[in-house]
Amino acid sequence: MRPCGLPPSTRLAGATRVRQRRSDLLSTLDGGFDLIVGNPPYLLDRGKRVYRHGGGGLGECLAKLSPTWPAIVLAPGGALLLYTGSAIVDGVHRFRAVVKPKLQEDRLEAIDVELDPDVFGEELLEPAYAEADRIAAVLVTARRP
Repeated sequence: MRPCGLPPSTRLAGATRVRQRRSDLLSTLDGGFDLIVGNPPYLLDRGKRVYRHGGGGLGECLAKLSPTWPAIVLAPGGALLLYTGSAIVDGVHRFRAVVKPKLQEDRLEAIDVELDPDVFGEELLEPAYAEADRIAAVLVTARRP
């Protein structure tokens, strides 16, 4: 795995121990990370474009898989910040319903915040989203004690 170029914000923040890595759902990381930030695709895209298509029933497949490794790769006190979307069907966050129990099962302290209650509203016009009430942007924070 080769390092990616570090963003200018890293230097501006004065961070000195930063390693930026590419990974497939965290599966190729070696562990000991203080912070992991992710933004997996979370829409159901007809063209299956990599940057957009999350797979699954309503685009949630990749986002659901992302939190499967943080218990292994996070250092004690480390955190995972995951920005993603969640289709809401009959008032239920499909992403939250699957991910939060998984994180708790892995003994991670997890909270999620709805950042935008109706992001990508135009997607609701697509036949695949006929059953969805809305798509919310959420931030999941999971911390390893």
